[in-house]
Amino acid sequence: EKKLNSWLPVSCHLVIPANSSPLEVDQFKFTLEQAGMKVKKIIIKPQAIIALNELKQLNQAHGVIDLGAQTTDVGIFVGQELIRAVTLTVANGDDFTQAVMEQVLTEYDLKIGWAAAQQIKHQLGALLNSSGIIKTSVVTVRGKHTKTHLVTAVRVKSSSFQARFQQLANLLIDELKEVISELPAEVVIQLQEQGFYLTGGNSQLPDWQVVLKEALLTPVIISKSPQIDAVKGLSCVR
Repeated sequence: EKKLNSWLPVSCHLVIPANSSPLEVDQFKFTLEQAGMKVKKIIIKPQAIIALNELKQLNQAHGVIDLGAQTTDVGIFVGQELIRAVTLTVANGDDFTQAVMEQVLTEYDLKIGWAAAQQIKHQLGALLNSSGIIKTSVVTVRGKHTKTHLVTAVRVKSSSFQARFQQLANLLIDELKEVISELPAEVVIQLQEQGFYLTGGNSQLPDWQVVLKEALLTPVIISKSPQIDAVKGLSCVR
């Protein structure tokens, strides 16, 4: 075990995706140990999130949905006990960003970078508002025009992306419904009362809360600090 000094050993908890294989877990541990850290405990991301103080008091079935850039981690709990964990790879945050880049290229003949696409996603990425009416907003974006090869500014509309975003959202919803359908009936009944805690960077896409609530027929509470929930929860793990 390496140490910062002769008195202070370096140790940590490790958060991993729900579908990590034993080999991947060993690789995570090896990498950290090579960096001089001893892994004290390994938990999956939903377990870290459920350790948040605001979730500790729940004693019936409830769930966590972590919408990440490359995966969606789902955990189903009864109280603090994990009964089902799954990692979904459809309709992740990067898929939405890639959809923006492709749509801007197709509709506006404009090549834009990843950062610009991320900005558009969060500014114009509404799915539906609470009344189910498609909203329209506009934002100006700069990129390289494919025909003139000049840097060009265009005004893009949210309506350009909503059809594709809804397709992606529906893919994820179908996967979530499949997870729920495999749960025991008594767990599903409690889940319909307690609902899901929604977190992760991609949860900041407008209207996820409403869309998931209507599709899954459960309450959905959205995090106020989605990008750091796993870290905050990990600090509560003993």
